[in-house]
Amino acid sequence: MCICICAYAYVNFRSLSTGTMWSKLVSRMQRRRKDGRVFERLDSKEPSDEEKLSLRLQTPLSVAKLDVKGATRTRHYLIRRLTQSITHSSTVGEMSTRVQQALTDLKSLGVFESATASVGVVDTATQRTEGKPIAANITVEVSEKSPFSAKISTNVSQKRKMVVETMAKWMNQFGCAEKIQIQSDVDHEKNRSFSFGGEMPLHALDGRLAPGELSDCAVTSGIRASLFRRLFTESRAGLVDRQTGGEFGISWISRDHQLENHFDFEAVRREIQPSERRLGGMKVREDCEDVFRTLLRHRLVIDHRDSASFPQKGWAVRATSELAGLIGGGQQYFREECSMQWWVPFIRCCGLDPPTQSTFSGESEMEKSTEPCLVGHAWLRSGIAIPLGPQARVGIADRFFAEGSVMRGLSTNTMESQIGPRDGDFALGSDASLWGGVALMASLPSSLLRRLGVKASLWMNGGLLGETNTFSRSRSDPERSLGVLWNQFGKMTAGMGLALPLPWGGLELNYCTPLHGFRDGVNSPDFQEWHLGLGFNLL
Repeated sequence: MCICICAYAYVNFRSLSTGTMWSKLVSRMQRRRKDGRVFERLDSKEPSDEEKLSLRLQTPLSVAKLDVKGATRTRHYLIRRLTQSITHSSTVGEMSTRVQQALTDLKSLGVFESATASVGVVDTATQRTEGKPIAANITVEVSEKSPFSAKISTNVSQKRKMVVETMAKWMNQFGCAEKIQIQSDVDHEKNRSFSFGGEMPLHALDGRLAPGELSDCAVTSGIRASLFRRLFTESRAGLVDRQTGGEFGISWISRDHQLENHFDFEAVRREIQPSERRLGGMKVREDCEDVFRTLLRHRLVIDHRDSASFPQKGWAVRATSELAGLIGGGQQYFREECSMQWWVPFIRCCGLDPPTQSTFSGESEMEKSTEPCLVGHAWLRSGIAIPLGPQARVGIADRFFAEGSVMRGLSTNTMESQIGPRDGDFALGSDASLWGGVALMASLPSSLLRRLGVKASLWMNGGLLGETNTFSRSRSDPERSLGVLWNQFGKMTAGMGLALPLPWGGLELNYCTPLHGFRDGVNSPDFQEWHLGLGFNLL
C-alpha cells in the first residue's frame, strides 16, 4: 500500500509545483476515506455478483402497507392471518422469504387459483441519505377458484387395480375456505364406497384471534367430518364387509409437508358376511358377524424425500395406529402398521452436461442439473394386531394378507396366495407381518431414456406372515426358532426390471426369480414371474 502511494507521488513529482496532480491525489484519497476504502489497493476488483446479491438481501427494509386484492368470497381475516407475518420483515431477504411462504400458505387452502405479490418502494433516495430502512408497499393479489367443481376420473393402484371415482365439490361458500364434497368410487371387484363430508382450516373457526397470531406458526391445521357407506369384498377370505358410519378428524401438517399428524375417530356398523360367489370355509363363516365398532386412529407421516414420485435421496416413515373398542363397541383390538424407506445416491452422472459457473449457494449448475447414476433403496414394512381382553379377537377383515403389493414376485391372484394361515382354499390372514427389501437403481446410457427418467433396477425382497403367539413361543422353544419360522413361512424373490416415473406415482415392469419358500419354484401357484407394479409401490 505505501509503496503504491510513494510510486504514484514519485512519478508525478514534477507536477506538484502546479498543484494539479497533488489536488487529484488528495481528492481521490478523500473519496476513498468517505467510502471506507482508504486502505484498499488502488487496483482492487469490483464485488462479485454473489457479494452484490448478499448486500442487497441484507438491505434494511420496513413494510409500510400491505394490501390484499382479488378476494371476493374469502373472509378478510383468514387471508390476513396468513400474510401478516410479511409486515414483520426487517431486511429485503427476510421480506422475500416471508412473501414466498405466505403465497404458499394461501395456495395450500385450496380455494385460490393463483396468488402473486408485487412490491413498491417509497422514497428510496431520501431514506438512504437519512440512513433509514427502505419503506415498501406490498400488494398480494389472489384469484379465487370456481365455487363448484365435478369430475370423473380413473385411478390405477397396485391393491385395488382400476378404480373409477366420481366427485362433486362446493368450496368457499361461507368464506372460510371450507370444502363440502360428495364422493363415490367403484373398482373391478365391485368394491364401492359413498361419502358425504367436508373440511376446513382450523383457524378459520374464530375470527376474533389477532391477525398475526397464527401467521408465524410452523404448522397448518384442519378439521374434517364425513358420513360414509362402504362395501369391501375380501376375495382371499371369501367374505364381504359392509360398513355404515361416520368419522371426525383433525390434522396438523408442517408447512414444508415433511411432518403430518392425522387423528380420526370413527363409529361404524359392520356387517361381515360370506361372499355370494363363494361361501367360505368354516372359520370364515364363524368370523361373520353384525357388530358396532368405535375406532381411534392416528396416522404419522415423516417425509424427507427429495421427490414424491421418484426419490433419489432421503427417507420416509409412515405409521398407522388403530385402537378399537376403547369407547365402546363389539370389537376390541390394537393394530399397528409401519413402513420405512431409505434412498442413498452412490455415483453421480458426471459429464452429462457442460459445467457452468458456480451459484451463490456454492454448488455448480452441473451438480444441480445432473442426477445420481446409481441409487440404493432399502425398505421395511411391518404390522401387528393384538386383541384386547380375554374374549376379544382380531377379525379376518382386520388382519394382514400378502400379495403383489407388498412383495415383487408374489401372485396378484389373491385366491392362489399360499402365505399365512388358511382354511381350505381361503386365506385367513395373520396378526403379524414383516417384509423388507433392497434395490439398486441405475440410469441408462441412452440420452432419450435418461430424459424420460427410465431407470434399470436390480432388487431382492422377502418377508413372512405369522401369528403373535407363534413368535412368542419361538423365544422359549428351540424348535420354534426364527430360523424354523423362516423356513416354514418365509418367502424371498429377486429380479431385475425397468421403472418409469409418472405424475401419479410410476410404473415398473420386473422379471422375478424365486429364492426361498416356493415349493415348485417358478411353477408355484403363488409365484408370478413377470410383475407389473403400479401407483406408489415402486422402487
